[in-house]
Amino acid sequence: IADEIYAAMNSTQFLGISGVVAFSSQGDRIALTQIEQMVNGKYEKLGYYDTQLDNLTWLNMEQWSGGKVPQDRTIVRRVLRTVSLPLFVCMCTISSCGILVALALIVFNI
Repeated sequence: IADEIYAAMNSTQFLGISGVVAFSSQGDRIALTQIEQMVNGKYEKLGYYDTQLDNLTWLNMEQWSGGKVPQDRTIVRRVLRTVSLPLFVCMCTISSCGILVALALIVFNI
């Protein structure tokens, strides 16, 4: 029965609401892949890739920030972040009080 279902699924192909519906030998749906780019907060269609025909169709050219293609690497920026001196002193004071209370409870075994 499994072989019959497998064969039927491999030969299944029909036109659905989202386009042609077909399945690969692994059971994955074969469909058009839409290529998009977000420009000014909106997605713009750049093209489509058809896996069945191995065809790439471009509709529009991509737009890069500043007109330059971005570098294909991760840029690491090291930034020293500090807290204000009053906040640091306040947190150290509260921490010290907590440590002293904990030590007092241990010493007096309450």
